[in-house]
Amino acid sequence: MPAFDFSQDLLDAQAALGEVQAERDLFTRSLLWSAEPCPGGRPTSSCTPDYRPEKEDSPGYTPEQASASPDTGRGSWS
Repeated sequence: MPAFDFSQDLLDAQAALGEVQAERDLFTRSLLWSAEPCPGGRPTSSCTPDYRPEKEDSPGYTPEQASASPDTGRGSWS
């Protein structure tokens, strides 16, 4: 038996939240690093000289990705 007896509407809301979070995670993994078309490359300087990540060219978000993104590249969101 659970430690607390939550009402069914709260249990349903928690389950729905889990589904929405899973959908968000799948969507964010599909996004490219840049919403706008942008050339990739390697940074010229880094705080850690042993680690300089290379980025591939980004063609930008598809229209579907852009319309579904709340911020469309004007900052970070998670």
